[in-house]
Amino acid sequence: MRNLLILTIICLLLLGCKSYVQVFNTNSSIKTNDKGFYIYENDSLKITYSFWKEKGLMTFSIFNKLA
Repeated sequence: MRNLLILTIICLLLLGCKSYVQVFNTNSSIKTNDKGFYIYENDSLKITYSFWKEKGLMTFSIFNKLA
């Protein structure tokens, strides 16, 4: 009986841990650089970002032109 309980708990833990990935297509009129990063720029800021880095990480950098 105890072995059956342990086996049931192990099966529930293994089957209950599922992961999934969602993929969305995006379109933008914002220009991109040679690495595929989107660039937004005005007289005081330059923002470079990407939503499609490895493992789904979003990356961005902000450059203050006034400093």
